[in-house]
Amino acid sequence: MASRVGIALGSNLGDRLANLREASQKIRALSPVGVHYEQAPIYLSAPVECEEDAPDFFNTTIEIDYVGSPHSLLESTQAIEFAMGRATVRPVNAPRVIDIDILYFDELVLRDDILI
Repeated sequence: MASRVGIALGSNLGDRLANLREASQKIRALSPVGVHYEQAPIYLSAPVECEEDAPDFFNTTIEIDYVGSPHSLLESTQAIEFAMGRATVRPVNAPRVIDIDILYFDELVLRDDILI
């Protein structure tokens, strides 16, 4: 059974629109063919608590049906970030090619060492 999942995407390095497009395509590939997929418009936002001259972010959110656990989704989204060039070790709130955050996973409330 599929879970309804919300995911936020942000990019403030390189071709930000292309980065969002690539990440959203890779996330869409995590869902079975023909299931729910929706993407919000892309918007521009100022960086918060980032370096002084950090570029603005392009952001969007995606909602998909996902078959799997929250931990497997986190593993997949982190793999997408790393494949797209996100550094494994970086300063907090440093500029980044892509940032992917799981916003919700059905109505599940989870708090462990890896996911909150």
